[in-house]
Amino acid sequence: MIARRAVLLSLVGLLLGLPVWATDNTPPEGFVSLFNGKDLLGWKAPAGDNGHWQVDGVIDYDAQSEAQGDKSLWSDREYGDFILHVDWRLKETPFLNKNVPYILPDGAHARDIHGREMRMALPDADSGIFLRGDGRLQVNIWCWPIGSGELYGIGADPKTAPDLRAAVTPRTKADRPVGEWNHFEITVQGKTVKVVLNGKTVIPGTSIPDLPDRGRLAFQHHGGKNKEGVWSGPPSLIQFKNVYLKELPDRDPPRPEDNVRALLITGGHEHETSFYSLFDGYKDLGRLPVSDSATAFQSDLRGKYDVLILYDFSRDLNEANRKNLRDFVEGGKGVVVLHHALLNYQKWPWWYEDVVGGSYRLQKEGVNPSSSYKGDQQIFVVPEGKHPITAALEPFQALDETYKYMWISPRVRPLLITDNPNSDRLLAWIGPCATSRVVAIQLGHGPAIFSNPEYRTMVHNAILWAAGRLK
Repeated sequence: MIARRAVLLSLVGLLLGLPVWATDNTPPEGFVSLFNGKDLLGWKAPAGDNGHWQVDGVIDYDAQSEAQGDKSLWSDREYGDFILHVDWRLKETPFLNKNVPYILPDGAHARDIHGREMRMALPDADSGIFLRGDGRLQVNIWCWPIGSGELYGIGADPKTAPDLRAAVTPRTKADRPVGEWNHFEITVQGKTVKVVLNGKTVIPGTSIPDLPDRGRLAFQHHGGKNKEGVWSGPPSLIQFKNVYLKELPDRDPPRPEDNVRALLITGGHEHETSFYSLFDGYKDLGRLPVSDSATAFQSDLRGKYDVLILYDFSRDLNEANRKNLRDFVEGGKGVVVLHHALLNYQKWPWWYEDVVGGSYRLQKEGVNPSSSYKGDQQIFVVPEGKHPITAALEPFQALDETYKYMWISPRVRPLLITDNPNSDRLLAWIGPCATSRVVAIQLGHGPAIFSNPEYRTMVHNAILWAAGRLK
């Protein structure tokens, strides 16, 4: 009977997307337990707390610490790079928060027609996990519609750049209802933070420029009662268990010779200068050389580059340039085709049929109409199928230009799709080329898309995969 019950519990855990531990507070292989289930050994309760941070098989907090100053629970040790597993549960939400903002996917707060921030009233509780000794680096736990996992101190800072604010905003709400257990997997490596909640990636690997090298962990205090005994803010009525950590070896800074050897090709079509910011912040790309489409293929590129990133518009190539590009592709090198580069080489069927697998038609072909475009479209983008390029992506909203009535080969492998009526269904795909890794991404007109974190992740992963760096 006991064995049957254990199996049923395991199946329930799998269905809920939570890890299945053999016994609470017993670490899996490769991890150490930071909480033994019996006491606060390894943690430092605030002086004068008077037992409000307590243990009963779980770390239990009632949000009423009597400590002066900081009331959070801090680890004794500092940590550098690590993977942290934490189970947490909000016990109840006795406080009605009348000022919950309507947060947009890019981290901005929605405003009404008069420019005022939109607010809503919701039952609320609030806590979080501080990383590397800094309360600003808080992985948030709360009841807001945007969901837990946000790096709140960064997103709420008015000095934070828009692209970083978007990057630290959850991609999806993955919280379970109040009272149920949730599971965080938080990876901190170098300057990068990744947050997975209940099996869903809510913050993909996001670079935090001022992330300290080392620091302690903390479980956050929030809220409290006023003199009348009434909650004055969302309280941290929370429990924690199964706190496991694996320290990762410090990484050496990447060497220039280890960077992906990529050539960025532009020209023949006007584009926003902010396009180049799309490649900022990725140490594995280094400083990308840029060539115009008229001169890029005048020499053999096979020994110089691993992948070509095309963002140009070229109607045709001469025979010598065609040969160099074909040698590059047939030599097993990678290609990433972005947005208006899908218009390239209209008179070269080998290119658009056998390599890219798609083409924006500049003119009508038989019964097929010419392709069309429409700017400033709100596009709901959904990953299609399973692939290393899209593994970390959740569905997301994008503002960009759409293409419709393109010719797309039935041999491509879909990566992104949309139901926008002004767009073809397929937004990104793997080309049919048998000798080269080719990725085509229809999105990319800009400028809004260039700071979209999901799009940035998509393009970066496409480059790594095309170069053979992402398996």
